[in-house]
Amino acid sequence: MQRLQDCYNELAELLPEATQQIHYKHIPGDSKSEHIIKVVKKVFNANPFAPNRKKETVFARHALRYLLRTETIRSHVSIAELTGGGDHSTVIHSIETASDLYQTDDRFKSLIDICRIEINL
Repeated sequence: MQRLQDCYNELAELLPEATQQIHYKHIPGDSKSEHIIKVVKKVFNANPFAPNRKKETVFARHALRYLLRTETIRSHVSIAELTGGGDHSTVIHSIETASDLYQTDDRFKSLIDICRIEINL
């Protein structure tokens, strides 16, 4: 991970000053991601890290990955590392599922909207 961070730092030195303000967060534990985790746990009233397949847990897990992807600049790989489950393809599937649920399930949509409001306060 440190080697990857060093590569980004070297690349940032070569970029114009305006683009250097973009910080790529591939390291688990940044503050916005931590805030998103807390909000999802609270709004969905479930632990997305629980090792079970209860509907509430699975929905919270999908929502967490979806919000990490849409509200941060995290990659699929870093989301997989942070959420502790699977690889990038698992995250892609989870995000697609959450997107479909957002379009078709009114309850899921309202919970995601509440999460977004709380994240951006």
